[in-house]
Amino acid sequence: MASNNIARQGPKTAEPARLPLVTPFAGTRRRILKAAALTWLAGSIVLSTGGFATAFAPDNSAEAVAGQFVTGVIYKGMTLFQDPQLTSAERDRRFAKVIEQNIDIPGIARFTLGRYWNRATEKERRDYAEVLPPYLAQAFAGRIGQFAGAMVQVVRTDRVNDRIHVVTRIYFAGPRPNSASTNELELGWLVTQTPAGFRIIDLDIAGTSLELTERTDVASRIERTGATVSGAVNDMRQTLGMTVAGP
Repeated sequence: MASNNIARQGPKTAEPARLPLVTPFAGTRRRILKAAALTWLAGSIVLSTGGFATAFAPDNSAEAVAGQFVTGVIYKGMTLFQDPQLTSAERDRRFAKVIEQNIDIPGIARFTLGRYWNRATEKERRDYAEVLPPYLAQAFAGRIGQFAGAMVQVVRTDRVNDRIHVVTRIYFAGPRPNSASTNELELGWLVTQTPAGFRIIDLDIAGTSLELTERTDVASRIERTGATVSGAVNDMRQTLGMTVAGP
């Protein structure tokens, strides 16, 4: 991910790279572990000379905790897709729950409805927020399903006003699906602090914002289904194979 075009990101503040945070998967390839060890050694050398000391010193800053939070969410998703005992329906249900618990659904609902938010009734807003977790889970599923056995590294964390931008790098266990050139993928996560803890408000994949993509998709559905939010909600339910609500 080169552009880091996160929706609602605001100005970006540069920060030195942090130590890798790795998901606890067994059997990670030797060369990846060696790379992590070399990164730690390089950090120790810089620390000993006094340069960038705060970047490598252990801390409980909001940026560091946000990085750990994002890594944990990725791990939860990968764990579900690696469990052979789960049926497809049960996996989808649990993954939607992970989305609901770790993504700022109210904030994303308002942003993705855009100008239609003020036109929507309270019931339409509730119905839309209810269908968002399984719908976003479906959008994430294709990616997360490819991460089985991967290693996750936090590349950097940047403070963006009252939000934190976390950049992670995924090291695939084998060649990256649909790519012959690299087995790595960078993902940008925009995280906010809520009373309930950190929540994700956007995901950037190769310069594409999931939040902006969803906003465009919803606007298209609304216009296609009679310019009503309820029409878009029912259309999303049909996409998911859910029972369509009555009028």
